[in-house]
Amino acid sequence: MKKFVILFCGLLATIVVSSQELSYSYDDAGNRISRTIFIGLKSADVHKQEIIETIGSNEIKVYPNPVESLLLISITGFEHDFLSEYFVYNLSGSMIKHEKVTSELTTLDMSSLGRGTYVFQLSINGEKRAWKIVKE
Repeated sequence: MKKFVILFCGLLATIVVSSQELSYSYDDAGNRISRTIFIGLKSADVHKQEIIETIGSNEIKVYPNPVESLLLISITGFEHDFLSEYFVYNLSGSMIKHEKVTSELTTLDMSSLGRGTYVFQLSINGEKRAWKIVKE
């Protein structure tokens, strides 16, 4: 019985350790300035959702959420003279990505980002909307 308890505790410890993911940030000189630990806890099955909202006269669709690698942004009624851009922030408020939107359908590659929750902000002609995006 004692061997079984020790074996069980050892296996339990490896499960917790194997579900962690580390991310490091460095400054220009190569010094590590931050370390982030992502603990992968999978609760229930999450259904993919599509965010639909209106900015001005444009219908915005952001999907799928949660995202695995590619996030699609569709702007119905997009015109090339719009001043449109998107920003992606982590939950500490640091900007991770920023690009101009140049077409009705834009693809955002999130495969390089770690698992977690991010804030996606879209700006069209000065009107801004923000949504939480979950990266699996």
